[in-house]
Amino acid sequence: MVVLLGKSLMTSLSKLNANDTKRVTDFIDKFYDNPAHPSISLERVTKAKNDNLWSARINQGLRAIVYKDGDTWALLYAGQHDNPYAWARVRRVEQNAKTGALQIIEFTEAIEQQFAEKLQNQPGLFDSHHDDYLLSLGLPPTWLAIVRKLVTEDDLLSILEQLPEEVVERFLQLAGGELVMPPLPLPPEKPTFENKDTQRRFIVVKSSDEIAKILEAPWATWISFLHPSQRKLVTSSYKGPVKVTGSAGTGKTVVAMHRARYLAQQDKQVLVTSFVKTLCDNIKRTLSLLCTADELAHITISSVASQAGHILKEGNKSFSIASDEEIQLLVEQNFSLECPLAIPSLWLEWKFVIQPQGVASWEDAFV
Repeated sequence: MVVLLGKSLMTSLSKLNANDTKRVTDFIDKFYDNPAHPSISLERVTKAKNDNLWSARINQGLRAIVYKDGDTWALLYAGQHDNPYAWARVRRVEQNAKTGALQIIEFTEAIEQQFAEKLQNQPGLFDSHHDDYLLSLGLPPTWLAIVRKLVTEDDLLSILEQLPEEVVERFLQLAGGELVMPPLPLPPEKPTFENKDTQRRFIVVKSSDEIAKILEAPWATWISFLHPSQRKLVTSSYKGPVKVTGSAGTGKTVVAMHRARYLAQQDKQVLVTSFVKTLCDNIKRTLSLLCTADELAHITISSVASQAGHILKEGNKSFSIASDEEIQLLVEQNFSLECPLAIPSLWLEWKFVIQPQGVASWEDAFV
């Protein structure tokens, strides 16, 4: 049996109070142990257009929506009695025939009416692309007629929230004039949850402890789901140093945390470090949610200054913390003012550094 937690479940939990969230967490734990437990009372969702959607009883007022396909179960939504049924009746959950990804697809009736007035002979946004190509990008077949009615990028933007996120990315690139290659389909012998696009919105849970960790804190609603490009960075093998760049908020720290856990799972010792102590503290808290106790035992999280001090202490070297004034003086003494680009801007932003006793210049310190 395989149990998946959907990102849609995390979203639904954010709308519940603390007591109901705890009840859902207890239910998920019980469901993981035995989906057929009599108290769960599984029933097919009536009036749904998907035979694989079931409702499950959490308590008298709370229900969950569950997807079942063979031995694979996916927990999709939880909420007060009527809300889960309303959510399920306007969605399908199915494996995309072209990409193999497990998708949650919203029904299109209301959106079809929105674009019903497209003028004849008005060029469509994707007229230059064949149906088969658009479907190969993961577009659900029920959405093809709507996509054919889109005229402007604003039309496309107005429906993005209803489409699977991988489809959103590819169609935005396509509308921008980029050449978009269809994803390689998952081999038939592979389970659906190994598909990279499936992993954007579902995670496989392997134990009751892992379920508790995933649901324990708000951060877990996004750190557990990796974009395929992030997952590649996390799980690849490298022959040397790797530099990951990106603007703020692009997920570099999330990648670093998952990479640390990935290496720890292979019994490797891992050092996670930053110049900023508060970031190290945040990483430590988050990894305690993400990792098992055994995995955490393989990971050291420490600021550069703290780690440098630890190394000096082990070498019986005395040291002191340099003040801002001392740092400024060292910068002026050791870098040419005639070449401002030679002064790293971050140097002036560091609030403290460790200067070993007897080191007169930074050149000596780093030799």
